[in-house]
Amino acid sequence: FPSIIKARKSKSNENFENMMQTFFDVMVGISYLVVLPTVLLGPWVIRLLFGDAYSFAGNILQIHIWAFIFVSLGVARSRWLMTENLTRFLMKTTIYGAVINILLNIILIPRYAGIGAAWSTLISYFGSAYLSTLLNKDLQNVFTQMSLSLFAPFRLGKIMTGLKDLLRANQ
Repeated sequence: FPSIIKARKSKSNENFENMMQTFFDVMVGISYLVVLPTVLLGPWVIRLLFGDAYSFAGNILQIHIWAFIFVSLGVARSRWLMTENLTRFLMKTTIYGAVINILLNIILIPRYAGIGAAWSTLISYFGSAYLSTLLNKDLQNVFTQMSLSLFAPFRLGKIMTGLKDLLRANQ
């Protein structure tokens, strides 16, 4: 984060945008390292730890864990908002996400129980951390960067170059 602030204060907007793209990419990349094994192994681990009586929880976990990608994007976006002095937008999107989550829980939990709650969480994080960025004209570039970061596993070479630049900037 200090490197990002330093890049923002520099005269080079391109340097700042490159740093932010790398930050988004790394955050999403780390998320995938958590999400994918959880999706693949979560149900098995649930059954191993808690027995067959809780096997339904594995399906809930497989949906719920995808929200972690949008949580990570939201964390990275909040750093961008802080550097741009736009933290008021952060409060609005948090409220937006809470309202969406509550409404979806009211609709989905009675019919789908835990699966409904997991979908409510995933959709509300998607909306508040990602989609809300598209809805604000001042954040169009950030939305593009966040969208690109969702393809981080296919952009490893570019991410490694960005990380090297980031580490060099910290020295």
